[in-house]
Amino acid sequence: MDRLVKYHGIRFNYISNNEASKMQEVVNATNAKGFILNGEVYINTDNCTIDTKVHELMHLFLGSIRMIDPKLYFDTI
Repeated sequence: MDRLVKYHGIRFNYISNNEASKMQEVVNATNAKGFILNGEVYINTDNCTIDTKVHELMHLFLGSIRMIDPKLYFDTI
């Protein structure tokens, strides 16, 4: 994860339910383990599990694949 931040600029933000409740642009942010907003990954430390970072990164990865190679994306899904 540290390499992703250092070499690829993927930023992780760690927030609590208290901070998530103030984020009006995200629906039900206090229930989420993590989410992506404006290209940054937010991890809710009150709800996250060991796989949350990887799960959120997969959204970024699959979103990129969908734009670059739609056939590969739909074959994968």
